[in-house]
Amino acid sequence: MPKSEAAAWGALEREAKKRLAERLKDHKAPPLPYMPGFNNVLVLRLPSEPTKTVTAGGIHIPQTAQEEEEPKSEGILVQAGLMARDTLRAHGYLLGDKVQIGRFAGWEKEFRLDNAGTNKSKILQMKDQDILGSFDLHDRLWGDAPTMEIVFDIETSEHRIRPTGSDK
Repeated sequence: MPKSEAAAWGALEREAKKRLAERLKDHKAPPLPYMPGFNNVLVLRLPSEPTKTVTAGGIHIPQTAQEEEEPKSEGILVQAGLMARDTLRAHGYLLGDKVQIGRFAGWEKEFRLDNAGTNKSKILQMKDQDILGSFDLHDRLWGDAPTMEIVFDIETSEHRIRPTGSDK
């Protein structure tokens, strides 16, 4: 990788870390002191909408008759293992991205957010292939000020994403 491309990736990742910190602050979750291994990633699942306990006509629905809440299939990419970072970078995903995940992807892992152990948070740990897409990638490729571009790599005969303005 040319030095200019490495520098451009470094700048994008610094910007992504700032975005991640802001998004975690919005959900009252501190950065995790945990690094998944290999091709595993951590995703903070966004909260689903609360179930209605009263219908539009004013009828109260008892707790026993309410449907189970559907888990939301969107989340924030919080952390990635070293192998996963290479895969995610090739597809243009960065930490802090709002991502689409499969409904039954991964498994929940509980983290202590403070030393006392009273504040805990559940985060999904999954394989990098379970991420279906990124909502932020569209803006980085085709937004008002694109920071990434799709290029064709002649050596591997594959498309990849790289920062704009970096040498081939």
